[in-house]
Amino acid sequence: MRYTRIKKFEEADYQKAQEEYDRTGSCLDQTLYQLCKNHSCHCNPGWVYAKAFIIGRTYATGIERKVTRGTGQGSSMSKVARRIFEKREEVDCLLAKLAKFGEPLSSVTLKVIAEVHESFVDLLKEITRDQQAVRAFVSKYMHCHCPLVPIRDEMANDALRSLVRWKEELWTSAGLPDPPNRDDKYREFLARFFFLYEKWRPTISDLSVGRLDAYLIWAENRNQASKHNVLSNCA
Repeated sequence: MRYTRIKKFEEADYQKAQEEYDRTGSCLDQTLYQLCKNHSCHCNPGWVYAKAFIIGRTYATGIERKVTRGTGQGSSMSKVARRIFEKREEVDCLLAKLAKFGEPLSSVTLKVIAEVHESFVDLLKEITRDQQAVRAFVSKYMHCHCPLVPIRDEMANDALRSLVRWKEELWTSAGLPDPPNRDDKYREFLARFFFLYEKWRPTISDLSVGRLDAYLIWAENRNQASKHNVLSNCA
């Protein structure tokens, strides 16, 4: 018996996902947005440490597994916060590039988001094992400062890959420069995400980047539940 994955976007499913998100997830996200709005710059180490720890752990970014651990509780996250504070001028300049943008997401905005994400990831490579890219943490950190930034983590990515089959036209329609490069995992994610966003935005009045992300998490939770049920029945 094979488990089934959600491979087609249905508006009814989207509405179910939003009902669940409004009940359980919206308040948490709004709290993080407010934290970053109230302390948007990186000039104060206390603000930076609060944002790095709370975002990194609330969203389960997995960054601590990629950062060499020192001594003391939370030492990996302390390294992340310290690095962001050390590079505060660069970080503020990068995030400032996103400040003028709002919904709806466009190919112009997407290009800027991709460039900022790449630069931010590069800033943190110095503290990661073997210079690993911390794409999930950076996308979530950026999203909390600018909710227009799509969040890429493994759950959202797995759901999106089932919903949007890859084709090279996705790259050009998203306005991403250079030839398609599927080794650039965040840009590939953006290309798929933008296709789904653009296709359904005219139909769904409340569609936003954050709400589409909530739908992707909802869909992957359903996929994993289906897989679990199949495995349990086969045991």
